[in-house]
Amino acid sequence: MVVITDDRREIILGAVRRMYTELALHPDREFHFPTGRTACEFEGYDPALLDQVPAEALASFAGVNCPFRAGVIERGQVVLDVGSGSGTDALIASLLVGPEGEVIGLDMTAAMRERLERNARTLGASNVRALAGTAEEIPLPDASVDVVTTNGVLNLVPDKARAVAESARPEQATSSPSLSLNVVIRSSRWLHRAFTSAERRYGRQYGWNFHNASAILAIFVDLSLQ
Repeated sequence: MVVITDDRREIILGAVRRMYTELALHPDREFHFPTGRTACEFEGYDPALLDQVPAEALASFAGVNCPFRAGVIERGQVVLDVGSGSGTDALIASLLVGPEGEVIGLDMTAAMRERLERNARTLGASNVRALAGTAEEIPLPDASVDVVTTNGVLNLVPDKARAVAESARPEQATSSPSLSLNVVIRSSRWLHRAFTSAERRYGRQYGWNFHNASAILAIFVDLSLQ
């Protein structure tokens, strides 16, 4: 378990990077959060989709919900998965968009990016690529993707308002926003504060399409990351 008692950005990111490197390299170890296929099934993933994902990807899964329940990903789209880890969500997205689509898995942990690339090769998913970066600084141009998914990563970033705004920036402007944010948070007030802060700081009104938002809310154990 990683306990963070310092609010400096470099301390937080360093601790998160060490924790998820450990998960990438030793997924069989016990962590203070649910992992693996068991966690996927508990969170409502379709077992038929999980059966198509390499076991190595599922082993290092550490998400908090199932973004695919939103039903917003369509064939041929470009999907950005922020905090892709070893690739469970990115690889499922690759199956949904098909060979004519593309999936970009963004992660700041080198060991996780290496796992994603290996798992994509195992699956034969040539439409998946790993990209180094953080939720606060996404190295993609504006309006370059169709759908953004992120599965719990906002818990782990120091500047959550910035991450909210940055996660929406690469998405194409459409009449039906499709940012599928699955976040473990203290309450709906936390979510409202993060979005309000992002809108005030960046001067943009965000339209958010949450699928069953009440089911996404969960208790967040305070690791001084808020």
